[in-house]
Amino acid sequence: MAFNPYQSDKFKAFIPSDQISEYQDYLTFQCNSYKATEQEVTETWRMRDRLKTVSVGLVVCLNIGVDPPDVIRPNPCATLECWVDTTGQAPGKALENIGKNLQQQYEFWQPRARYRTALDPTTDDVKKLCIGLRKSSKDERVLLHYNGHGVPKPTINGEIWVFNKEYTQYVPLSLYDLLSWVGSPSVFVFDCSCAGYLIQSYNKFEKHEQGMSAIFLAACSKNESLPMNPDLPADLFTSCLTTPIEISIRWFVLQRDLLWHVPMDVAVKIPGKLNDRKTPLGELNWIFTAITDTIAWSVFPRELFKKLFRQDLMVAGLFRNYLLAERIMKSYGCNVTSIPSLPPTSHHELWETWDLVLDMCLSQINDVLKEKKEYEFSSFFEDQLVCFEKWLDRGERRAPIQLPIVLQVLLSQQHRIRALRLIARFVDLGPWAVREALSVGIFPYTLKLLQSPAVELKEVLVYIWCKIICVDLSVQSDLLKDSAFMYFVNILKNVEEPLDRRKMCLLILTLFCKDHPAGQEAICGVEMELESDCLRQWQCVFKGILIKNNQLLKLEFLKDYEKMHLWISDRDANVRASVLFLLTCSLGGEEEIFLDYETKIALSLISLINDSSPIVRNELVIFYSHFIYLYFNKFILAAFDLIEKKGDKSRYSLMDLDKAGFSAFSPVWKAMLVLSVDSYPSVSTLAKHCVDQIHSQFIRKKNRFTSSQPELSSSSMFDSSRSFKTSNFSINPNNNNPIKLPLKSSFLEYSIEFFNKEKSLNLNKWKQQRNWKMKQEYLQSDLDLLKFDEFGVLTNDLDSNIDYCKFHTFDSHLISCSNSTLTIWDWKFGKKINEFKNHENKQCKISNICFLNEENDSMIACASNDGIVRIWKDYNHQFNESLVTSWRCLLDLMPMRNFPNVFVDFWQNCGTLVCAGDSKSIKLWDVEKQSCINDISTHCMVGATCLTTERVGCCLIVAGFVDGSLRFYDKRLKSSNCIVNTFHEHSTAVLNVKLQNQGFRDVISGSAEGDIRYWDVSSTASIKSLNLSRISSLDFHDAYPLIASSSENQDVKIFNSDGHILSNNKYHEGFLGHRISPVTSLSFHSLDTVLAVGSTDGDITIFKATKI
Repeated sequence: MAFNPYQSDKFKAFIPSDQISEYQDYLTFQCNSYKATEQEVTETWRMRDRLKTVSVGLVVCLNIGVDPPDVIRPNPCATLECWVDTTGQAPGKALENIGKNLQQQYEFWQPRARYRTALDPTTDDVKKLCIGLRKSSKDERVLLHYNGHGVPKPTINGEIWVFNKEYTQYVPLSLYDLLSWVGSPSVFVFDCSCAGYLIQSYNKFEKHEQGMSAIFLAACSKNESLPMNPDLPADLFTSCLTTPIEISIRWFVLQRDLLWHVPMDVAVKIPGKLNDRKTPLGELNWIFTAITDTIAWSVFPRELFKKLFRQDLMVAGLFRNYLLAERIMKSYGCNVTSIPSLPPTSHHELWETWDLVLDMCLSQINDVLKEKKEYEFSSFFEDQLVCFEKWLDRGERRAPIQLPIVLQVLLSQQHRIRALRLIARFVDLGPWAVREALSVGIFPYTLKLLQSPAVELKEVLVYIWCKIICVDLSVQSDLLKDSAFMYFVNILKNVEEPLDRRKMCLLILTLFCKDHPAGQEAICGVEMELESDCLRQWQCVFKGILIKNNQLLKLEFLKDYEKMHLWISDRDANVRASVLFLLTCSLGGEEEIFLDYETKIALSLISLINDSSPIVRNELVIFYSHFIYLYFNKFILAAFDLIEKKGDKSRYSLMDLDKAGFSAFSPVWKAMLVLSVDSYPSVSTLAKHCVDQIHSQFIRKKNRFTSSQPELSSSSMFDSSRSFKTSNFSINPNNNNPIKLPLKSSFLEYSIEFFNKEKSLNLNKWKQQRNWKMKQEYLQSDLDLLKFDEFGVLTNDLDSNIDYCKFHTFDSHLISCSNSTLTIWDWKFGKKINEFKNHENKQCKISNICFLNEENDSMIACASNDGIVRIWKDYNHQFNESLVTSWRCLLDLMPMRNFPNVFVDFWQNCGTLVCAGDSKSIKLWDVEKQSCINDISTHCMVGATCLTTERVGCCLIVAGFVDGSLRFYDKRLKSSNCIVNTFHEHSTAVLNVKLQNQGFRDVISGSAEGDIRYWDVSSTASIKSLNLSRISSLDFHDAYPLIASSSENQDVKIFNSDGHILSNNKYHEGFLGHRISPVTSLSFHSLDTVLAVGSTDGDITIFKATKI
């Protein structure tokens, strides 16, 4: 079984040993100009233009006691404004209290903002308020809230209404004027009828005015009036935006008609504080935040989500609550509108979860308030973590809906470790998963957790950070702040830490320093002694990054490079290549002393031209390309010398070349010539570019000096200094993408690639190809003149009957059931793979099983005759089987016999488990959601004895019953009347029925009397019948016209569709072959012509078809 890094004490090494020799990818990177991982990220997750809502204007136009002319209020009607009853006090006092409450409600979402209130204002009052807010806010955001319940509805031209000074007239105020006073950026909240006209007007302005940047939240569309239900507040929209928990509770009680059980005055007295997650009210607010965040993240485009939910705290809070407003207002006939326009979310599945949370809370609130019991906190976050874990087990390439919820769980110390482990598993899926995690907002949490001294966080934090920095190098600056990188330095320096963890810390610090001078300077001030052999590769890469642009460190390294140079003979090719990477970074010192060190190193590496690893030879070419670049003229002379030695004596004197150290360059030049004809194409290609560059420069200079100054010596043709150091050479000027000297190594990118590689679907793709091939082979098989011979016997240690057998369609697995025990066999090799108990209850036994996800990671759904279904994964891993879920699939089992029947079949296309048995109903379960999606009445007073389904269309269900009837059901019809056909042609109980899914929906059934009948789905009677002798067990092949039966005579017969016996087996094969034990189970393979025969002695005999 694969090593799981998330449940062990140590994480898996990020370059597994079995991948070390996979150097092909690295060389492909070199040839294809591999782009580093961080270049693939556009940093769309990072908020560059973060804003704050610093000023809030509250404009309240109520004129309490006077109704506007276009409003007719019913009696009774809504009287609450900001939870203040306008009828219970003087109008002036009520208005003042409303203004105070509204400000307090907004202050919860942004307590640091500046608030100004205008109660029943004039146009001048509004203008003064708006201009003042913009002046004090500068370039930050301003929010303007408008309550227009006491004035006429907005006009079609986009005008709202205020008052004149004497309150004798309503005065229109243009939206355009309002926008010009408030300025940009801004947020407008309009709580009034026909608010959609304002949205319409703004859209017209925006087409003509440049630079407008406003967000609008409107209570309803045009031509819609606000609800006046006396059970609701008059400012229902405002209540949703500013007090979402209280209005949620009130609305829930009203919708569910819970007033008799939980009076409204009790329901709203949930104890606690909204900002304290450890109290009931605070927990509700926490869950609400998680749910609304998740709804938005799963529905809105990523850029829109980031703008509305991550840019500004006030805006984020308003839009979370706006989602609630959409749901509640819609239930009263109002469609909230906004700018920007948002997709509908009122029917999102998570709202049902929110309802459940409220239900669980309110169901105990009476007893809690009376102090009869302690409040039982919600299991919401635990349940969501379980859901997230289930998703990770399935491994779909789509971000799970629970990701934002898991982010919220990080706030809880109780569940933090578990949440981090799940996030680690998620980001392990590949760069796409890392980007999803970053986009949802995980980064600030992981950065802050680096300040935690908790030991239990180290393992998972290091792993997550390793994934993040591999995908996005921009986090370097974040690690530099407050010396956050020291978290990894301290782990790295601690020799007691696991090596894999230290190795990941070294990777993080390496990428922290990559092209980051400030990070390199910070690291250089930290003393680190790394002696472990397991860290050699990353130690070299890390040191290379540090010294690449630091002359002092280069010189210090070159003076003592012999120690690291010994690693050039390491058994690990990656270590040898990393040493070359480091030596390449050490080249390019400006002092003359570097020449001696560099030439000495270059000469010592010549033997590596024969290294067995192309990775090493590739890095050697890159090292020599840097060396050639530094001493370009020297290599031109070396090429000249070699050419002259092959031809006639030249008139150019080379006597002075030794004094210039020429003897050090000739062997390197010869080594490059050897590498230019390397057997590995990418190595030879890169080496040829270097050689061609030298030759082209040599020819050009030789021709120039030959024509002008033939008497000069060859040494005067070339300056012995590094004359080409200041320019990059284009290898091929005619090439559109020329490779330049010095060549750039991609060894770092290669080294992190295996760690950062997507957990791709390679295995699944292989399985799909294999499965398709198997289908083609078996479906093209010729069934003429077949004989079934004994293939093998699977001997079971269990001294009990084989109750049921099932072949896996694609793997060579056979599952046998005996009482409560499941045994997994490799039937092709006759080997037992695993054995475990499905349940501990000795009073019940396994009745039926089926496979889930056969084409990928298979699971088993195992039904026992107590009506419970258990789903197992990893069933073929000895001692590591895992129970995924279990539930009672049939609630109304009829006590017709000691061991009731329960049958299951799985619709893979729609993820539905079909369950039938000794029950008056057939239930369809959504396995993913673990909910019953259909309850079909059998219309039969006796229990079912067998079940088959149409797996392609996922619609037709056929069941046989104890009374011999056969009934056809179509799930698309009404649940109470899904039956489409009933047949009573069998006189005894139906033993088995099969719908041949590969054919034309032909149904075959058989009874204990040996009555075999063929049916067509649309027929009114059987279309064909066979009369066999009395039988005890029966099975039909899924794809081929084959029938297997057994009788009390202890024989196994196999027929074709015409009743012709293809095989009659009574004895086991062999000289002393004994009689087959009484048969208890027959099962065909779904594709292959293979039959499993289970018997009373616990053995399973495998028969396989052969041609006669």
